[in-house]
Amino acid sequence: MGVTELRVHGVGGSTPEEVLNTGPAHQVAGDRDAGFYVAADPQVEAYCWGNLTAGAASRALWLLMLPFTLVNASFWMGPRRRANEALVRLLALSLTATAVLAAEGVGTDLLGWQCAGRASCRDRHSWLRWLGSGAMATPGRRAAVGAVVPLLVLLLLGFLARRTARYEKVRPPRAGGPAPLQDPTFWYGARQVARLRQLHLTVGLAVVGLGMAWPLWDWDRHHGGALRVVDAGLVVALSALIVVACVAVCLPTVVRREGPEESGPRWPRQLQRLALVVVLATVVAAVVPGRAGWAVHAARALPGYGAAVTAVFLAQLAGIALLAAVVLPHRDRGAAARGLAQPVFGALGLLLASVFTAGLAFRVADWLDGGKNPTEGPLRLPLAYQWAALALLVVAVPGALLIGVRALHRYRVERRAALPRVRAAYGEPPAALEGRLQLVAKAQARASLTDAALSWLSWLTAASLVAALAAMGLTLATGESPAQQSGLLRLGTQAGTWLVSGIAALLVLVGYRSYRTASLRHRVGILWDVGTFWPRAAHPLAPPCYAERCVPDLSRRVDFLAAQGGVVLSAHSQGSVLAAALVWQLPDDVRERVRLLTYGSPLARLYGRLYGSWFGPAALEQLQGTIGADRWVNLWRRTDFIGAAVGTQADVELPRDPEHLEPPPGDPTYPVPHTHFDYELTPEYAKALAGQVESL
Repeated sequence: MGVTELRVHGVGGSTPEEVLNTGPAHQVAGDRDAGFYVAADPQVEAYCWGNLTAGAASRALWLLMLPFTLVNASFWMGPRRRANEALVRLLALSLTATAVLAAEGVGTDLLGWQCAGRASCRDRHSWLRWLGSGAMATPGRRAAVGAVVPLLVLLLLGFLARRTARYEKVRPPRAGGPAPLQDPTFWYGARQVARLRQLHLTVGLAVVGLGMAWPLWDWDRHHGGALRVVDAGLVVALSALIVVACVAVCLPTVVRREGPEESGPRWPRQLQRLALVVVLATVVAAVVPGRAGWAVHAARALPGYGAAVTAVFLAQLAGIALLAAVVLPHRDRGAAARGLAQPVFGALGLLLASVFTAGLAFRVADWLDGGKNPTEGPLRLPLAYQWAALALLVVAVPGALLIGVRALHRYRVERRAALPRVRAAYGEPPAALEGRLQLVAKAQARASLTDAALSWLSWLTAASLVAALAAMGLTLATGESPAQQSGLLRLGTQAGTWLVSGIAALLVLVGYRSYRTASLRHRVGILWDVGTFWPRAAHPLAPPCYAERCVPDLSRRVDFLAAQGGVVLSAHSQGSVLAAALVWQLPDDVRERVRLLTYGSPLARLYGRLYGSWFGPAALEQLQGTIGADRWVNLWRRTDFIGAAVGTQADVELPRDPEHLEPPPGDPTYPVPHTHFDYELTPEYAKALAGQVESL
């Protein structure tokens, strides 16, 4: 059969025809989510996996799980130590609690407890009137009805997680070796993710139950209710479920990965079932007994809800601080965020979740209040939300402006530095082409901003954390809303609520438009191409890891093609990360018949800096040794804003982009830099490919 060139595309997805640079292609293996295609030349195949992240319209819902994605990605950014891995898993668990608390704030607190308990609010929304009269006039029963909202959110998260679990059930390719990515169970997480999912749903159910049980206990203990012992038992049972789940995600026997033939502990499933039983018992306790006098009891807000929001956020801030302290002694200063990428991205996920939570609460309260500002209407929101909104305004706006100024300064410096290098690459062209030289220098300067972007993001996140901590301190110290302070604070708080809501609304709008428009869904899919490469080892409700499908797919196909004569694995951008993971998984006898050609690769520039334990300089050197000397070629350009050199002998720089400054004969259009794309159309690509084929 001869040597086959197997092309693997990068982020954003590509059609088989685009990958092959040819006419109509037909599928020879795989399915509609991920498959192998050939066209006129059967020796050139394309592996197209874009539909795994951007195919179905339901992928638009993944935007709601972006905080989960960030925390899950952060799990892989730190040193491979049990302490920081356990902390990230606990932060992920708290993130599920935050999502459920947000839904509980809307359903149990604002709808069931506050609005349905006030005649003015019920009259404004006729569909709530039935909760204010007759048997439903009891606050406990209204809270039970409102709890349907967080339960539906949990049901949706569980459904999405189970539906995408098929990615993780592909049996791993045969492998084994000393490198971390050679572990044969690395790309098989079916049972691990299932257990983590059960623990997260347990915590979610317990949080919903506490939203009903705590008000019951609060009333009965202050009014001598005969059911206070039952209420206290429910509160203790639900709290114990949360504690057990927190301990469980730190146990190696629970979170480890097993092969397809192994079986791990099954008690997390029983814990989830127990949580469901206790929640149902809480519903019965809230609905069945009558509590004399409670029907006319007017509470300003759901008892315990504001304190729970503050406590969870403080615990998260403490967790981030502890995570940074654990990572600090083992960090690599040359890595992203000075080696603190794990706490930075973990914090970013938590902050984004807080924005979602507060933004949702502000706008629902605004709607229920009939357009009143949520900080001044009769409905009461947790004080932590209001102080946090003010803190975000104080930090985000100046921070964004400062980053913009810093980026502009760096761009100008890099452009001046690039111009002599560009002029030398083109051999001192005529003065008439000076404008074209400037164009290339600008492209190189823009590409260089990627190297600083992670640092700027880290500083902004750190500043936001400090502001969030200050907001929590003011919440505890003042005990009142910032809107009740001076006029400036009141104005800032109102502006902050709109800023928070605007960010949340923008993400929801993008998700809605992605659902309706396939082209936008593919562009948004770039986010998932980068964010969901890693297994769901920390947050099981995040979007699924597509590599758990792609690596086994590629392994089996390469195994087959290598036996037919050999394979040149030609991988662009994110495809080069998949290719690297694949090379580590291949058996030695197959690897002998494989050559690697990467271009526009983020292996060192992004993955090496963010995930040093897996793709750092030592790991890439080890990859070079694994595949063999002169069997890996990596093409890169300075105009590429994603790809770069990988720091091994594989590197081959393309010094000129575009190849010529003047238009080719018969073409009136000046060529422009290709930056991250069209490497396969260059002479260097053809030369590298020919060399790899010849070596086979």
